[in-house]
Amino acid sequence: MSLPGTTLCTSCGLCCSGALFPRTVLRPEEVTWAREKRLLSVIDDPVEPSFAQPCGLLRDRRCTAYEERPQVCRTFRCKLLKQFEDGEIGLDIALAKVRRVEVLFARLPHDATPTTVDALLDLGELEALAARDFRESTETNSSKAQS
Repeated sequence: MSLPGTTLCTSCGLCCSGALFPRTVLRPEEVTWAREKRLLSVIDDPVEPSFAQPCGLLRDRRCTAYEERPQVCRTFRCKLLKQFEDGEIGLDIALAKVRRVEVLFARLPHDATPTTVDALLDLGELEALAARDFRESTETNSSKAQS
């Protein structure tokens, strides 16, 4: 990732905060690592192991296990990052979009459950922004792992 791309990612963290995805799919061989890192929400499903978002390793928009993070985290590039890296938008515009989503997310009740968040996302601007600026048109939480 380019230095400006790093700046965008470490100023964002939405892919790990639970704002974009309710869970992150792991490869079967990564389940033990996730448990050792005390990701308490590991779902040890034999078909699609995962852990719930927000990621417990995210601190101040940065991964505390960056060098050993799961494959899905290594390869994921949100739509906004791709647009930035392709020169379609500048860093200032990309960061403004991140801040707008953060403002909208901050309006959610602090005790919002994933179900509450999903219902609000289906209804409002936050979903539109997430879809337009961060997610690929065919991307789901499962396809994030396969990128």
